Amino acid sequence: MTVVARNAALFRLPFYNSLAEKGAQIFIVCTKDHSAIKDLLNPNINLVSARHVLGLCFPSKPVVSHQGNKVVVAFNIELMPWVAYKFGLKNVFLWGIGYGNNRVGNIVRSLIISKSRGLISYMPSGLRLAGERREQSSFLVNSVFVKNPPVESMVDPLSKKLIFIGSLDKRKKVDLLLRAVSILREMGEDYTLEIVGDGEQRNSLEALAQALELKEVVTFHGSVGLHELKMKIFRGALLCIQPGQAGLSVLESFSFGVPVLTYRHAVSGGEIDNIKDGVTGFFYEKLCPIELALTIMGLSQKPHEISRVADNALRYFKLFANGDRMVERFIESVK
Repeated sequence: MTVVARNAALFRLPFYNSLAEKGAQIFIVCTKDHSAIKDLLNPNINLVSARHVLGLCFPSKPVVSHQGNKVVVAFNIELMPWVAYKFGLKNVFLWGIGYGNNRVGNIVRSLIISKSRGLISYMPSGLRLAGERREQSSFLVNSVFVKNPPVESMVDPLSKKLIFIGSLDKRKKVDLLLRAVSILREMGEDYTLEIVGDGEQRNSLEALAQALELKEVVTFHGSVGLHELKMKIFRGALLCIQPGQAGLSVLESFSFGVPVLTYRHAVSGGEIDNIKDGVTGFFYEKLCPIELALTIMGLSQKPHEISRVADNALRYFKLFANGDRMVERFIESVK
């Protein structure tokens, strides 16, 4: 098996390392400085610098032939012309591409899939774009690798500690969560908020927290790489709140046995499919701080439901969404 991906996020490195250990030939086409990840990767993984030409991405040095291997390409529109030239789309499984909210984007992705060997989607909903390639296509739960997940949920159903984890950008709508916490405190509810992550909006969010007089109850941890430190932050939480885009934070929270509350119509790479309202997590209906605040307060008055959903979330992660299972499903899908 030959796997080609564009760049590599830190959370994805264990996945590539595991595939390499199982004999896969892996090329990571880098448009960014990759020195920070080089020492974290299996030495058999090939890092290839790339250049941009008219908005498209091309490796700056030849990538060796796949020698008859099945080829899987992590979908990125910038890579597609080179992939079509190098491997031929009809020989390639596309991985990760799924149904989105952009109609034109869906048409383009559907056309590319129709010329490919098949689709490996993150979740079942992504297979809506597979069309005539549906029979050759499959899905796997996009996930994270967590060493030694807890035996029991780390949630405290009587707690008023809230968690946010993810990048601090506009899509995540963390400002809405800060305003919801402010509303709760005005109602006499003393919730606290732990924010794990960094990004372009951190300074403005810290300024907003100060303007809302939340400085004493909101903690900005920045990026946290150590699993043990994340466990310490999550321990005793009531909920993980993802007010806007859901993303992989859903499954990371599940790995600690902490339910997720997110917007029902959140745009994500499919991770929101893992939330079943009242089973593994919860939804709120409107992107409104008042609605979010009232939903949080309502859930905090149902400790038995919080505990039940927390146990379900942890069980779901261990059975279906752990990183090792993702590797197994990936290999099965290509075979």
